[in-house]
Amino acid sequence: MTASTQESKDKELQAFYNSQYDYWDARILADYWGQPEEDAKAVIGRKILWGKKDVAILEQFLVDARVKALESAQPAPNPSSYKLFIESEFREYEDIEALAKFWGDPSPMDTKLRIERNLILGNDELLKKALRYAKS
Repeated sequence: MTASTQESKDKELQAFYNSQYDYWDARILADYWGQPEEDAKAVIGRKILWGKKDVAILEQFLVDARVKALESAQPAPNPSSYKLFIESEFREYEDIEALAKFWGDPSPMDTKLRIERNLILGNDELLKKALRYAKS
């Protein structure tokens, strides 16, 4: 990678980190585009730098990526298929148990699926709030 290319990527990454987009957005898009998360963050940053029209296109990509991820996030006998759940801070058994009770889910598997879907939808802040309420 040339110095100029690295400088461009650094600017794109900085635009991503200064934006409304977060890790989960990049994670969903990385899966959708079949690329590493850092590359997805750079693409998000590039779209931001290129302007509103490109951000509108990015938003549609994000919707498409979320729909595709939701389609694959179905009830599964093995939670290892819930990739985002496994990477999240919500995977501790005590947290799952507290959220299951709080939400009235019939089983921890249902709670894991609900966490996975919320992460796909970009609702990590909602999950944090629910967990605080569940533990209080």
